[in-house]
Amino acid sequence: MVSNVLSLLATAITFVNAAPLEQDIASTEQSMARRQTDPSFTCKDFSSICAGTVPNLCRPTNCSATYTVLSGDTCSSLKIEAPGVTATQLAKWNPEIGRSCFGLQACVPICINVPGYVFPGQPTAGSLAPASDLPVPLEPGTIASCQTYAYVDDSGDPTGATLLQQNGITKEQFLSWNNGSTTQVDGNIVNWAGYYVCVKA
Repeated sequence: MVSNVLSLLATAITFVNAAPLEQDIASTEQSMARRQTDPSFTCKDFSSICAGTVPNLCRPTNCSATYTVLSGDTCSSLKIEAPGVTATQLAKWNPEIGRSCFGLQACVPICINVPGYVFPGQPTAGSLAPASDLPVPLEPGTIASCQTYAYVDDSGDPTGATLLQQNGITKEQFLSWNNGSTTQVDGNIVNWAGYYVCVKA
């Protein structure tokens, strides 16, 4: 008898709480969208009893310094905010960032240092990285079987033509390895500035 009453009570509570949940989710989604796109908001504008419960947030247990992501931050802007760490290393410490660095969330802290980390310097225009390094940020659409990546700096250097020449590849090869985001303007290859592209597969 008691167990039946408790079961009915639990069911009633579930139904009572279920209705506002959809509204709460919609409200949260709107709030998150505003955090990501409106630079006038600061993290102080947002508070929640659920703070610190971002799903899939994984950080090293020995993280010694963090940075709270601001609206509009990108892997390129983090080179200024956290100059002593590469985007590749950031993604290793904060896997939610992702290979293309689209996982940065405003008002969510990320790990930017651990004891013993030695900063190798930021990648330079045209510098190469083997696939084993898992370089970040990676231009979306590069093939999974890529063996070597080249870095296109924030100014867009090296140009597509230079990448072809430096790496001894054809335009057809390059476009087939980077078929998601690389475009052509007047027949010239245009890559995303500040991203790695595939130059050997």
